[in-house]
Amino acid sequence: MLKVLFTGNHENHYNDNGIYYDIYPLYCAVTLIQENGKNILIDTGFYSATDMLMDKLRENNLKPDDITDIINTHLHPDHVANNVLFKNATKYTPSGIAFPDGKARVYLDRSKITLPGTLEILQTPGHTLSHCSVIYKWEGKTYVI
Repeated sequence: MLKVLFTGNHENHYNDNGIYYDIYPLYCAVTLIQENGKNILIDTGFYSATDMLMDKLRENNLKPDDITDIINTHLHPDHVANNVLFKNATKYTPSGIAFPDGKARVYLDRSKITLPGTLEILQTPGHTLSHCSVIYKWEGKTYVI
Protein backbone atom coordinates (compact mmCIF):
# COMPACT_ATOMS: atom_id res chain seq x y z
CA MET A 1 0.00 0.00 0.00
CA LEU A 2 1.27 3.44 -0.94
CA LYS A 3 -0.14 6.67 0.47
CA VAL A 4 1.14 10.22 0.13
CA LEU A 5 0.62 11.58 3.66
CA PHE A 6 1.10 15.15 2.45
CA THR A 7 2.77 17.02 -0.39
CA GLY A 8 5.63 19.45 0.08
CA ASN A 9 5.45 23.21 0.27
CA HIS A 10 8.27 25.70 -0.36
CA GLU A 11 7.78 29.41 -0.92
CA ASN A 12 10.68 31.80 -1.51
CA HIS A 13 10.47 35.25 0.08
CA TYR A 14 13.13 37.58 -1.32
CA ASN A 15 14.78 40.28 0.74
CA ASP A 16 15.00 43.73 -0.86
CA ASN A 17 18.78 43.90 -0.43
CA GLY A 18 19.35 40.84 -2.61
CA ILE A 19 21.72 39.21 -0.12
CA TYR A 20 19.43 36.34 0.85
CA TYR A 21 15.93 34.97 0.68
CA ASP A 22 13.86 33.10 3.22
CA ILE A 23 11.89 29.94 2.49
CA TYR A 24 8.63 29.41 4.35
CA PRO A 25 6.65 27.32 4.58
CA LEU A 26 9.33 24.69 4.12
CA TYR A 27 8.68 20.96 4.09
CA CYS A 28 8.83 18.07 1.64
CA ALA A 29 6.27 15.45 0.69
CA VAL A 30 6.06 12.44 3.00
CA THR A 31 4.98 9.06 1.65
CA LEU A 32 3.95 5.96 3.61
CA ILE A 33 4.46 2.47 2.22
CA GLN A 34 3.11 -0.53 4.10
CA GLU A 35 4.17 -3.98 2.96
CA ASN A 36 5.18 -7.28 4.52
CA GLY A 37 4.68 -5.99 8.07
CA LYS A 38 6.83 -2.92 7.43
CA ASN A 39 5.77 0.72 7.84
CA ILE A 40 8.14 2.73 5.68
CA LEU A 41 8.33 6.49 5.31
CA ILE A 42 9.94 8.14 2.31
CA ASP A 43 11.34 11.35 3.83
CA THR A 44 10.01 12.79 7.09
CA GLY A 45 9.78 16.54 6.50
CA PHE A 46 10.98 19.60 8.37
CA TYR A 47 10.21 20.68 11.94
CA SER A 48 7.43 22.94 10.64
CA ALA A 49 5.60 19.79 9.49
CA THR A 50 5.96 17.77 12.71
CA ASP A 51 2.38 18.28 13.89
CA MET A 52 1.02 17.54 10.42
CA LEU A 53 3.11 14.36 10.24
CA MET A 54 1.92 13.17 13.65
CA ASP A 55 -1.71 13.88 12.67
CA LYS A 56 -1.32 11.89 9.45
CA LEU A 57 0.23 8.97 11.30
CA ARG A 58 -2.66 8.95 13.79
CA GLU A 59 -5.15 9.02 10.89
CA ASN A 60 -3.44 5.82 9.71
CA ASN A 61 -3.47 4.25 13.19
CA LEU A 62 0.30 4.55 13.52
CA LYS A 63 2.62 5.85 16.22
CA PRO A 64 6.28 6.83 15.72
CA ASP A 65 7.36 3.47 17.22
CA ASP A 66 5.39 1.69 14.47
CA ILE A 67 7.62 3.11 11.73
CA THR A 68 10.20 0.44 10.88
CA ASP A 69 12.15 2.14 8.11
CA ILE A 70 12.81 5.62 6.72
CA ILE A 71 14.26 6.27 3.30
CA ASN A 72 15.71 9.74 2.79
CA THR A 73 15.92 10.85 -0.82
CA HIS A 74 18.66 13.30 0.15
CA LEU A 75 19.90 14.97 3.29
CA HIS A 76 18.47 18.49 3.12
CA PRO A 77 16.82 19.49 6.43
CA ASP A 78 13.33 19.75 4.92
CA HIS A 79 13.57 16.01 4.14
CA VAL A 80 15.24 14.63 7.28
CA ALA A 81 14.57 16.88 10.30
CA ASN A 82 11.78 14.69 11.66
CA ASN A 83 13.91 11.53 11.50
CA VAL A 84 14.59 12.01 15.22
CA LEU A 85 10.95 11.16 16.01
CA PHE A 86 11.44 7.57 14.84
CA LYS A 87 13.99 6.09 17.21
CA ASN A 88 13.23 2.46 16.30
CA ALA A 89 13.43 2.94 12.53
CA THR A 90 16.34 1.99 10.33
CA LYS A 91 17.21 5.04 8.23
CA TYR A 92 18.39 4.67 4.64
CA THR A 93 20.22 7.55 2.95
CA PRO A 94 21.72 7.88 -0.52
CA SER A 95 25.09 6.76 0.87
CA GLY A 96 24.32 4.36 3.67
CA ILE A 97 22.18 3.06 6.49
CA ALA A 98 21.83 4.24 10.10
CA PHE A 99 20.63 1.54 12.47
CA PRO A 100 18.62 2.08 15.68
CA ASP A 101 21.51 0.72 17.77
CA GLY A 102 23.69 3.70 16.77
CA LYS A 103 25.74 1.95 14.07
CA ALA A 104 26.02 3.33 10.58
CA ARG A 105 27.03 1.55 7.39
CA VAL A 106 28.53 3.68 4.62
CA TYR A 107 28.58 2.15 1.15
CA LEU A 108 31.59 2.74 -1.08
CA ASP A 109 29.39 1.70 -4.01
CA ARG A 110 25.97 3.29 -3.45
CA SER A 111 24.37 0.94 -5.98
CA LYS A 112 24.79 -1.89 -3.44
CA ILE A 113 22.35 -0.41 -0.89
CA THR A 114 19.42 -2.78 -0.42
CA LEU A 115 16.11 -1.33 0.73
CA PRO A 116 13.45 -3.15 2.76
CA GLY A 117 10.72 -5.18 1.06
CA THR A 118 10.35 -4.87 -2.69
CA LEU A 119 11.66 -1.31 -2.82
CA GLU A 120 14.61 -0.40 -5.00
CA ILE A 121 16.88 2.61 -4.88
CA LEU A 122 17.73 4.56 -8.01
CA GLN A 123 20.52 7.13 -7.94
CA THR A 124 19.08 10.32 -9.44
CA PRO A 125 21.68 13.09 -9.05
CA GLY A 126 20.46 16.55 -9.92
CA HIS A 127 18.88 18.39 -7.02
CA THR A 128 21.87 17.13 -5.03
CA LEU A 129 24.73 14.96 -6.28
CA SER A 130 23.73 12.16 -3.90
CA HIS A 131 19.97 12.37 -4.54
CA CYS A 132 18.13 9.08 -4.93
CA SER A 133 14.62 8.01 -5.82
CA VAL A 134 12.68 4.98 -4.66
CA ILE A 135 11.02 2.50 -7.02
CA TYR A 136 7.94 0.73 -5.68
CA LYS A 137 5.74 -1.74 -7.54
CA TRP A 138 2.18 -2.04 -6.26
CA GLU A 139 -1.00 -3.37 -7.81
CA GLY A 140 0.61 -3.78 -11.22
CA LYS A 141 1.95 -0.24 -11.36
CA THR A 142 5.44 1.15 -10.87
CA TYR A 143 5.90 4.28 -8.78
CA VAL A 144 9.04 6.40 -8.57
CA ILE A 145 9.16 8.48 -5.41
